[in-house]
Amino acid sequence: MSKLWSTARRVLRTMLARSRRSAAVTAAVMTTALAGSLGVVGSAAPAYADEPGLFCTIASTGTISAPSPANYGQFVTVQWNIVPQYCPAPVAYIVGPGFGGAGEWISLGGSRQVRAVTSGSTITWSLYLYDMQTGSQQTVQLARRTITVN
Repeated sequence: MSKLWSTARRVLRTMLARSRRSAAVTAAVMTTALAGSLGVVGSAAPAYADEPGLFCTIASTGTISAPSPANYGQFVTVQWNIVPQYCPAPVAYIVGPGFGGAGEWISLGGSRQVRAVTSGSTITWSLYLYDMQTGSQQTVQLARRTITVN
């Protein structure tokens, strides 16, 4: 590691002698590269505009609704709708009570009767979209709904 630092210092001194402006730019690039090689800075794969599903998580929209307030034990209707954009293979899921707890795959639009039973005073549902063909396999939260339970 000390050899790496001494090489970096030598290169920086040489560049500083040439020009202040180019040295500043090069120093910034070298510092970033050095930090990356030491594991200080994470790296990410490049995103390409022609990658299938790339814009799916950026351009898609969704809504989720449920009446609030609700009485404890009352059935409430949770409704959702997703408008996927640029999604070759969209998959949606909801996380929250009545949807398997940790999430359940759902259609892009629909509704479900859920009983308002909670240990607290609120219930929250989150609507997510995922594209199966996206290389980055990014999941995006499109909407979130919290209701009050009396």
